[in-house]
Amino acid sequence: MSRNLRKLMQLGRGSYGTVHLAVPISPSFSTKACAAVKSSMLEHSSTLQKEDRVLQCLSSCPEIVHCYGNELSFENGRRVYNLLLEYASGGSLFDMIQSYGGSIPEQKVKIYTRMMLKGLCLRELKLK
Repeated sequence: MSRNLRKLMQLGRGSYGTVHLAVPISPSFSTKACAAVKSSMLEHSSTLQKEDRVLQCLSSCPEIVHCYGNELSFENGRRVYNLLLEYASGGSLFDMIQSYGGSIPEQKVKIYTRMMLKGLCLRELKLK
């Protein structure tokens, strides 16, 4: 179980693990709002660990979901890697594509492409 957050409900499941909506239980946690927790068994967490490193590089970009860090927990007798993220209540880009029937309006494509390019450019600058 997380030291900082209490998982409320599962938001999704993927090949790497699960995503839960969570609320802070520790007064020292960096946000008072809900958070998303991506979790995977430690031995299968390399993808989440890589995502953590990328998001830390993009931490100054307001268009990118904020990463609060990571922590290890012990759940059902196994070690679990948890990636603590800003909760994006609007869902993912994939969710938006589905809500538009598989094709996003051009104006929305421009907005989200600009956000992604800004994040990629920022990452490149930080890596140099």
